[in-house]
Amino acid sequence: MKVIVADTRNDKGYTLLHISAFSGSLDVTRYLISEKANINAVDKKNRKPVHIAVESGFKDIVEFYLNCKNLGTGITSILLLAANRGKANICELLIQRNADLHFFHMSDETPVNLMPVKSSKEVLSVFLNYGAYYNARPSPLLELTKDNDAASVFRKLDKLFAAVKNNSESEVESLLSSEVREETSPKYCFANGKCVRKETVLHYASWKGYKEIINILLKYNTNPNVRAKTVGIRLCIMLQSFRISG
Repeated sequence: MKVIVADTRNDKGYTLLHISAFSGSLDVTRYLISEKANINAVDKKNRKPVHIAVESGFKDIVEFYLNCKNLGTGITSILLLAANRGKANICELLIQRNADLHFFHMSDETPVNLMPVKSSKEVLSVFLNYGAYYNARPSPLLELTKDNDAASVFRKLDKLFAAVKNNSESEVESLLSSEVREETSPKYCFANGKCVRKETVLHYASWKGYKEIINILLKYNTNPNVRAKTVGIRLCIMLQSFRISG
């Protein structure tokens, strides 16, 4: 006779899986699912246990749910929730699991567009590092956002594209070095962000043959392995033709 009924609910509509997601107990989560607990049960706010785990910032539990075959929740919608809640570590996990960086949600919003409003620089750094379009919104995003750490990254990236376009080596160096000094997560490179017209700054510099600019960009860990939307080849192939110095 089983003592625990896995899908028992309290007055808020929480099942035991919801409660274990709040507490961050992966072992309890595993046990409940082994007892056939419903991973798609929703509380009174229509949240599943995986949503609670995202909001609470428990990456290991989120990852466990992603490995469940019958999880009836799209990974991209989970990414939007993680971005809204400022959970950078979970955003990175979901992006690595191929969540769509560029999908549009309500009012032509992408997850990246929400970051200046949420003032979440860390999450924005993750998105840009993985090649999110910083200017995908039809309306002029930079004119609509107030000054905060996240909005400053957008403006800095906008300036970086202009500096690369103008082949201004000193300006490119200045923008990248200042971000390195300010950045709390140096493993992320904002210069990997994409413009819907020019792709990354490294693509643009490569197409134009700006060798010194390319060297500066590579020094600050811009990613040479991203693909250009328009040409569909890896940057590393393009860079080999320039014989860029190490």
